[in-house]
Amino acid sequence: MSAAIVLGVFAVSYAGTPLRKDNASGNRNLISLRGIDKKSHAATRGRPPVKEPVSGGIRREKSEIRSATAPGCRKASPEHALASTVNLVGTMVYAGSWESSNYGLYTIPASGTGFERLASFHQNYNYGAIDNGEGRFYGVNYTDFMGYWDYVSFDVYDTSDWSLISSGEGHYDVMSQGVALDPTTGDIYGVFNSADGKSWNWAKADYENGTSIPIAPCDVYFMSIGVDETGQYYGVGTD
Repeated sequence: MSAAIVLGVFAVSYAGTPLRKDNASGNRNLISLRGIDKKSHAATRGRPPVKEPVSGGIRREKSEIRSATAPGCRKASPEHALASTVNLVGTMVYAGSWESSNYGLYTIPASGTGFERLASFHQNYNYGAIDNGEGRFYGVNYTDFMGYWDYVSFDVYDTSDWSLISSGEGHYDVMSQGVALDPTTGDIYGVFNSADGKSWNWAKADYENGTSIPIAPCDVYFMSIGVDETGQYYGVGTD
């Protein structure tokens, strides 16, 4: 498969200290990685004009990355350590080698090449996709028809056989810049569009009803949202 590939989500590791939950400072230039309190979103800096992001679902099956550092042991290379301890799965929205649109859920190699498609989707989920861990996969597509009108599509799959359960029109507030499943509660949080489509909020997902529950306004435009095993959320922003 061509190297010209765009993946649904970026998986990152970061050794820094997350932002304090009661502190909106800690600004970083260029792309920033922020700690986010899922109950009261604290990252607040101006975002650039809205542009269509590349976003999608991802699972991180093993959260800790270790390498041998004891005396007498050869330290593993970062690539080897990552490849041997992390299994990533995500939605793929584009590959330069595609002759047709092969949207779907793929394994993501931590090193080298070799993307394997696990499930096929009938469209590109560019505004959020996630496995809820209870047998359902949700995907959201947004299409703007040259500014004349737009359409939000909301799809639900059965993860036991990846059959399409339902597909229909969604609302603006089911669209997200990125979402992640909190392993401590089973809830899904992320940055969701407002009901009128004019702003963004840190919100709790309510995919069963095709909507989201706003928690706080979000002024940072995020490329990806992630969470660790303790329920601490992180985001990669474009500020």
